[in-house]
Amino acid sequence: MSCEITTRNSKYFSDVMESVSNILQIGNINIKRDGLYVSGMDEMHISLINLELNSGDFEKYEFNPGENDSIQLGINFTEFVKLLKVSSGHDYLTIRYNSSEPKLNIIFSNDGLIRKYSLMLLDTDTNDINVPSIDYYLELELSTKLFTNIVNSVIATGAEEITFK
Repeated sequence: MSCEITTRNSKYFSDVMESVSNILQIGNINIKRDGLYVSGMDEMHISLINLELNSGDFEKYEFNPGENDSIQLGINFTEFVKLLKVSSGHDYLTIRYNSSEPKLNIIFSNDGLIRKYSLMLLDTDTNDINVPSIDYYLELELSTKLFTNIVNSVIATGAEEITFK
């Protein structure tokens, strides 16, 4: 099993993962043929996150699952975000995994400079949380910066709900 995912702008990916790390400290990234998925609840079981990034959102998306339908990567999101923040913001970011090594390789490249980092993977007991279907449909597009600000505001104030008008 292996995968390699590349995005042109590492800042956007870093901001999304930082939002995830505000809710989940440890969890799984599931790599599937059609995209990257993260779902879980915070330790207090108050906040739920369900992230889906389509394979088309990336510059390069190679997925070789072997006999499985997905690759599950146990991640410490806090440490993952620390590594992602090393980027200058406009680097190409490549995330590479090969089942022969228990680590996730994180590679930044820009203007001839290549920086490589490795993050040890965790053996997590968490399962994906299936979000139940809802009675209504809402699709909301926000910049990652605005989403991060909203999440930080909720955390800082201890609010239990958000109302959009």
